[in-house]
Amino acid sequence: MQRRRLKAKNKRKTAVRLAFLALGALALIGAVTGLVLALSKGAALGAMEALPFSAEATQIFTGNGFLYLADGKLNYFDLNDERKNLSLSTSTTDVRLAASKGIYALYNSSAVQIVGVSFPIEFSGTVQSVRCGSAYVAVYRLDASGNGAIQVFNFKGERQAESDVDLSGATLVNYGFRSGDDDTLWTLTLDTGSSTPVQTLTTYDLAKTATTGVITVSGELAETVAFTEKSVFAVCTGNLLRFNRTGNAQAYRVIVYGYKYLDASFAGPRPLFLFVPRDGAKLSSVMLLSVDEADVASERRVFLQLPPNALTAAVANGKLLVYCADAVYVYSEKGTLLSKEAFETPIDAAAKLDDSHMVVTRGGTLYLAPVS
Repeated sequence: MQRRRLKAKNKRKTAVRLAFLALGALALIGAVTGLVLALSKGAALGAMEALPFSAEATQIFTGNGFLYLADGKLNYFDLNDERKNLSLSTSTTDVRLAASKGIYALYNSSAVQIVGVSFPIEFSGTVQSVRCGSAYVAVYRLDASGNGAIQVFNFKGERQAESDVDLSGATLVNYGFRSGDDDTLWTLTLDTGSSTPVQTLTTYDLAKTATTGVITVSGELAETVAFTEKSVFAVCTGNLLRFNRTGNAQAYRVIVYGYKYLDASFAGPRPLFLFVPRDGAKLSSVMLLSVDEADVASERRVFLQLPPNALTAAVANGKLLVYCADAVYVYSEKGTLLSKEAFETPIDAAAKLDDSHMVVTRGGTLYLAPVS
């Protein structure tokens, strides 16, 4: 299959316009102070810990820890090994962050700085966003004419032009890496010239510089895509589609019309998807949809009315978590209430990081909440 190439050349400028990272002072710090155990241990949350940055701080979860900006420094706080914590001096905080478990990057509209590389990568046109994989960084930028392209760099900041993706004639809906542990890049594009919606999901093996899969979704729009070892799931406006990873053939579709995707978990016995009614003004009811990773979905739907004033709902490890201001409720995938854990002090918000961690906000302070 012919690989799409970038047509426009990227010329490096001699003048460095982006000087937001002083890499000469890479200071490893042994521990981040200020961690406070809060609330009591429980089956759902474990011990909540106050994170060393405020809710207003620019931050991103890497999968192993947090990269954040505070007090003129770029900091990394590792959840498991304090020896990996670091602090770097920066000349500006007017940047965005991108990260995976192994690569960290800062960027603005004209340049990208990979942490550990001594020079910034400059771009003609405008940098729109950045994604990090295991060993590569993908940069989506628009040229002066508005044409899009994804440029690929390795962790050393070296251009991998043979892996660039030309997006001329297509609208990029989303892109990223299959996970932070591998370097399979994917793009979801929309053909705006068709009378009906036609989207193309394409995967690329950057290590082999090869296109590994092309999936077409017609007649409806994919709102999100997810990858497992066996499957590619596309959650669309009308159906949940499952494709086999081998051969990319569609295995089945399950109707989800009238519901909007909220979350998914693949760490339980079966893939579990969480939906809310599209016409719902607030978070008051949900639909749990579990399916098999086989040729037949064998789907099970559970419709559940949530406790009053629910703030957030998420699925993790095959369970439903519902956070209210005063407590967190845990349900099985069949909708059975398993536990209710009260907070000593009300919370303001909660958000899922992954199947093992939630982050809770209370009074401007962020707390890490392990999920069992």
